[in-house]
Amino acid sequence: MARQEKRIRSGVGRRWVPWTVAGIATILYIAVPLLTWVYWSPIKSWLDEGNISRPIEDLRNLMLAAVGTAAALHLVPFTIWRIFVTHRQTETSVENTRIAARKELRERCAGYLERLYAERMAPRLAAIGSLGVLVREHPDEFFVEVSGNLCALARHPLPPDPTSAGAGGEGKEGRTGCPPDARASALVVVDLRKRLDGKGLPDWESGFVTDFTGANLAGVNFAGAPLALALFKDAALQGADFRDSDLSGARFAAAKLAGADMTSANLSAANLEGAIITGARLNRASLERAKLGKSDLKDADLSGADLTEAGLTGAYLKGADLTGADLKGADLTNVNLAGSRLEGVSGLTGNLLSSAKPSEPPASLPQGMSWPFERNENGEWKSSPR
Repeated sequence: MARQEKRIRSGVGRRWVPWTVAGIATILYIAVPLLTWVYWSPIKSWLDEGNISRPIEDLRNLMLAAVGTAAALHLVPFTIWRIFVTHRQTETSVENTRIAARKELRERCAGYLERLYAERMAPRLAAIGSLGVLVREHPDEFFVEVSGNLCALARHPLPPDPTSAGAGGEGKEGRTGCPPDARASALVVVDLRKRLDGKGLPDWESGFVTDFTGANLAGVNFAGAPLALALFKDAALQGADFRDSDLSGARFAAAKLAGADMTSANLSAANLEGAIITGARLNRASLERAKLGKSDLKDADLSGADLTEAGLTGAYLKGADLTGADLKGADLTNVNLAGSRLEGVSGLTGNLLSSAKPSEPPASLPQGMSWPFERNENGEWKSSPR
């Protein structure tokens, strides 16, 4: 394939040769008669002055030169026509070679895609790897098509190979774990995104999006992945690694992210409404304008996180660690902060805290602030004086 592409490039590079030869021939065809006409008077004068010592021999030589020149000049149009025909034949050959090469690539891709749905796991995994190599070699041609198929396989993996160890079990790759083909597909997509990030990669506006909606990708390593605007709605992502990933604008609504590691991830404007994020690590994560309404963040680590203007309405943050977080402009309406740690939080005001849901035990508050809720003699919640 590499030699074939080299021939194509060399054929394209030699296109200037026939046109150069044709240009020289055309110049000669015009220049010889023109020069003869310009210098005819000096030649005629020289002949009239009797400078011919051997008239017969000189006349013969002159006639032979004239006949030769005329014959050569009459061959010029034929030469130009022949050069043009050769050039067209070369162009046709180059184009046919290009078409054949593209057809071969398409056949390779079709073969790999067909093997994605093999009955045994080994051919599926081999096809996934081969598709990754194909896209790395020809990203403009195959990135969207291959990535779309790999995302589809991750969303709808085939039943486990009955001959593989642990198939159908409850282990790492059993029914409750990430299927091997789904894991491999997701990792290839992430690798391609990393390699092609910033190099004309198709984006949301072009109609392409990395779609893992509903996929079982528990424990998959997405660390450092450029997955802005990706779809993870309803996905099983327990224990997944999203450290330092770009997840801005990503959709995680109702996703299962218990125990996931999102340390220093960019989740600005991401949608995590209704997601289960219990025990997850979100320390130093960027969550500006993120939607976290009704999400379960029990015992989550949000220390140092940026929650500026984040929507947390109805979220459950019992026991969560928000030490040093930025809550400026955040919406804490009906948020359960029982037992959470809020020491060193910036942007937290009395009014903002009062909008939270009455709960106990009280949260650990910044110095100078008090828990705004207490129970009366009937056990009902009431606002305590601040």
